[in-house]
Amino acid sequence: MASRGGQDSSGSNLVRVPPLQYVHILDKTTNVTYVEEGPQSIILQVHQELVVTPAPFVVVPPGHYCRILNPVDRSKYEKGKPCVVKFGQVDIRLHSEPFALYPGEQLGNSSPHDYKKDIKRLPVVKANQAILLEAIVDHTDLDGIERVTGERWQIPGPITYKPTAEASIGKIVNAQVIRPGHALHLRAQQDFTDADEVERITGEEWLVTKEGAYLPGVHAEVVQIVAPYVLADTVALYLRAKQQTKDGLGKDRSAGEMYMITNEDADSYVPGVNEDVVKTVKKTVLTTKQYCIVQDPVGEDGRNQLGGRELRVGPASFFLKPGERVDKLEAVFVLADDEALLLRSMEEFTDGEGSDAKKRHPGDVWMIRGPRDFIPSIEVHVQEKRKAIPLRKNEGIYVRDTQSGKVRTVVGPQSYLLTATEVLIAKELPAEVEAMLKSGGGIGDESIRKVAYFESSVDPALLSGKRDPTRLVTYRCPPNTAVQVYDFQRQKARVVFGPDLVGHHHSVYHR
Repeated sequence: MASRGGQDSSGSNLVRVPPLQYVHILDKTTNVTYVEEGPQSIILQVHQELVVTPAPFVVVPPGHYCRILNPVDRSKYEKGKPCVVKFGQVDIRLHSEPFALYPGEQLGNSSPHDYKKDIKRLPVVKANQAILLEAIVDHTDLDGIERVTGERWQIPGPITYKPTAEASIGKIVNAQVIRPGHALHLRAQQDFTDADEVERITGEEWLVTKEGAYLPGVHAEVVQIVAPYVLADTVALYLRAKQQTKDGLGKDRSAGEMYMITNEDADSYVPGVNEDVVKTVKKTVLTTKQYCIVQDPVGEDGRNQLGGRELRVGPASFFLKPGERVDKLEAVFVLADDEALLLRSMEEFTDGEGSDAKKRHPGDVWMIRGPRDFIPSIEVHVQEKRKAIPLRKNEGIYVRDTQSGKVRTVVGPQSYLLTATEVLIAKELPAEVEAMLKSGGGIGDESIRKVAYFESSVDPALLSGKRDPTRLVTYRCPPNTAVQVYDFQRQKARVVFGPDLVGHHHSVYHR
């Protein structure tokens, strides 16, 4: 009994070839292998050998293709005669009638009996996609364009691509979607002309800002999608040019130049490939009671005036331009009627206007009194704020005139405000005098009765803490006691008998 499709099971030379199958038979006398297609039964002769047992025809479904290696030139094929085999070449077969593989032909890496894994689906390129191809050999493509080996190109969709033997399929390229306000950062991998007919050189970078889907060219590398900086009323952007270029607003910028973009220029800004974002800055806001000094302000020529200063007074709001700086926002000096400011001129300038104008020289010192608001100009340094010192009866302070060096006492009752040339001076006392003042004079090894007697002379201000050395030194001399005092100005000593009050320019020695 014969088996289905193949040699007879009894060992005879009968080969049954079913429909849509084929066999390869070798003629040993001519060393030629030829194909026989079914349906038929073949009796092998002595000089014939079955090389390929009955194998199914190759069926390529619609929408599929296959690659045949070492294809046979079928137009010149004659049964039993040597055929022309194109070794090393490839033939692309699309959907057609089932066919047999001729001797020497190979479908991928599969065997003739199991070929379906090498049947491939035709690439479907959707809208906003492209298929990347690379030329295997020099050839002219279907569009009549000459391609050289290694050249790459793209075919945009929508299309069902039919492969050719001269080009290999790379990948499906998806379009980049550029949202409103965003940009696509690209880099040229080699010299080429882009879709906008702009010549690009290797390594060049550029931005595409047109909204919608964008298919990068085959020689354009996608670096990133660049998001915009949204510029609110209170936010600005500092930028630095990497090289001579035009910014996003079309203005020429030189290499290394720093500049600022605010919402007055654009609602949002996408930095170019030749721009570095230095930082975002907030708007400086001055209230009606604030002012500031801007260091290195930008002049009318657009350059920083290094070493210069500019006074800005509230109410105001502004962005500091690149290179400008503000140490801190200062509060306006609000002076009461018993307050004053001690000022020093740092450079020559004219103070005031009209008939009140006065020329100030470096080092000049003067005072302004309240009540008023005061904002110092850039030529003026505020040394200190002074307040009138209230003095009761029998209270006083030590004051020195900085011009003459003279020291005097100012005694109450009054409220005294130091002049521009006056300063408080501290009067230091020997330790034993300090101790005497704190104990009212009752110090040493005297009896308890004597110590208690001197308690009435203790100044209550000394009991709360350390003595204020700028305050007038006074001592209440008790009855039946004597105090020796020394007058420095007259260089004379005298004795004061109690009850009495000792003070002013004296050194006190209790007896």
